[in-house]
Amino acid sequence: MMIAMICAMTQEFNSLLRKVNAGEALSKNGFRICEAGYEGEDILLIETGPGKKKAEQATESILQDYPVSGVVSVGFAGALNDKLAVGDLVLCQTLYSQTTDSTKPYYCDSKWVSSSLVKAEQRGIALQEGSSVSVRMPVCDIVTKEALAREFPATVVDMESYWIGQIALSKDIPFLCIRAISDALDDYLPPFDRLKNSDGSWRKGRTLLYLLVRPWRLAKTLFLYRNMKRAAESLTKSFELMK
Repeated sequence: MMIAMICAMTQEFNSLLRKVNAGEALSKNGFRICEAGYEGEDILLIETGPGKKKAEQATESILQDYPVSGVVSVGFAGALNDKLAVGDLVLCQTLYSQTTDSTKPYYCDSKWVSSSLVKAEQRGIALQEGSSVSVRMPVCDIVTKEALAREFPATVVDMESYWIGQIALSKDIPFLCIRAISDALDDYLPPFDRLKNSDGSWRKGRTLLYLLVRPWRLAKTLFLYRNMKRAAESLTKSFELMK
């Protein structure tokens, strides 16, 4: 049996991959997958690409093809309050969805949540307790973030956790959600839907053109890159909560 750790973006996947004893990462049905080990625990790392549809397809596929004993949605998230800073690691116990077809909240496995909090304290890991709301499109500005925070009792926003959890819990598989803050409440993000490929990698030519036309955005884009690097470092601490 193994724990499936599911992320969306290449930067998330690569940062996790560097921390484990891993075989070759393979492409399968449009997503990347790698069998690995960490301190005696069998881990299955999956990079789905961003968004609901890709997350659902990859989750369904791995739960059908592998002996998974637990599922973790792991990756970056935006903060929905000013108490969370870039690099903070958040254990999301409740998951919400902004879509009209999925309004029921889902809850992470209570025993797994409790044991993760104990392990974090034992290992000196600063782990915040919170909740997430999953959305269809990137949330790039403080106005939209504040609107989400008024609509949902959530502390972070992402684009996959709700649907990964929905599938895992429908199959009675324990589920956990761990997110690292990559952008604070008042951080402005570039329009990811126009500047990134479907796998989360940057469209270099389009990004360069975006910055040439808007040179004042360059400093903020470099600032975002630094923030994502810091969030990726925090994300690797997730492994220490699995044992």
